[in-house]
Amino acid sequence: MSQTPESSTPPTPLASPSTPRWTRHLPEAFGIRRAVEASKYRWCVREAALWGIATGTATSLHRLRMRSTTTWAINTGFGAFLVVYVGSYVFCVQRRDYRERMISLMMQLNSFEHAISMPEPTPVDEHHPFVAPAGTEPDATTIPAERQYIANLPERKEWQPPLPTRDAQDVFQPKP
Repeated sequence: MSQTPESSTPPTPLASPSTPRWTRHLPEAFGIRRAVEASKYRWCVREAALWGIATGTATSLHRLRMRSTTTWAINTGFGAFLVVYVGSYVFCVQRRDYRERMISLMMQLNSFEHAISMPEPTPVDEHHPFVAPAGTEPDATTIPAERQYIANLPERKEWQPPLPTRDAQDVFQPKP
């Protein structure tokens, strides 16, 4: 029995490339999958569900191990799942909102703007302030770009007294 191209429907993608793969296991009834994929708290749903499942399973197994009735073990496991799921979700949402508020506040306080409004970068050519003109001979006052220095300072702990201040020529020696 072959299908004609007119009667075959194209397969619907389960999730776009930006949505995580675990959302394809959610039911499509009542728009649950679509709502979770569109939510900015979808990782909170996942994390809370995993913690709830683990806690509910452990609680049920513990109640069965303690010779409780099966119905009571399942009910306590389901109750533990709900309590942990709701609590974990609420704390995750609050933590995420707090983090977003702090990032936006820090951006405002530091006067950070969007990348579109940034000035053009200075081209690195012979007019750049940190590039020596090509063909010039370095003299005693200029430092060649390839020279490296090592600071000869012993490591000090917080509780040790600080070293006396020394001259920079004594501290920084050219790397051999």
